[in-house]
Amino acid sequence: MLPLVCKPWAAACRGPSHLWRAITIDADAHAAAAGSRLRWAQARRWLLSRRVAVRELTLTPRHAAPAGAIAPLWPALAGGLKTLDLNLERVLPGAKPQADLAGLKHLTTLERLKLTGPSAPSNAVSTALAEGLSPLTQLAELTLKLQACPFTMLRPDLPGMLLGALVNLRVLDLDLASFAPPLPPADGVQCWQS
Repeated sequence: MLPLVCKPWAAACRGPSHLWRAITIDADAHAAAAGSRLRWAQARRWLLSRRVAVRELTLTPRHAAPAGAIAPLWPALAGGLKTLDLNLERVLPGAKPQADLAGLKHLTTLERLKLTGPSAPSNAVSTALAEGLSPLTQLAELTLKLQACPFTMLRPDLPGMLLGALVNLRVLDLDLASFAPPLPPADGVQCWQS
């Protein structure tokens, strides 16, 4: 409807603009598989056409995105994205989000990251997570909500590795499903475990 108002509105809706600084994409979880994947492809194309303006992204692919479909977004969004809220909690059963997590390494300008899920983590997932997060040296706030993840499924050295690699990290919020051992102390970093 907005593109029909006038030419300046149409131009703002079609291309990069400061209007697209903060974007939320929440794919429909109740759609049929083929239809939801089509909507995911359309949403991805729409986002990529506005990538130069995007600074904050909230992304909840739900069942719409096939495994690994998010990873190609990261290099395209590199250089501008400052805040990412990525919810992988309700991706397809059996999906392996390792490529999506490892690909986070491209987002070197990221300052704030909130990651929820994935729903079936494993040692391979935590290794991909460490690979994806370690290069993000500008990261100041990191929230990991892994409620479906028993702590025993994560690499035991993951928190220490992240604290060592993320030199600008000031806030680390770990929300794990089961009791975890205490985090090692780190100068200047506030740590919450719930």
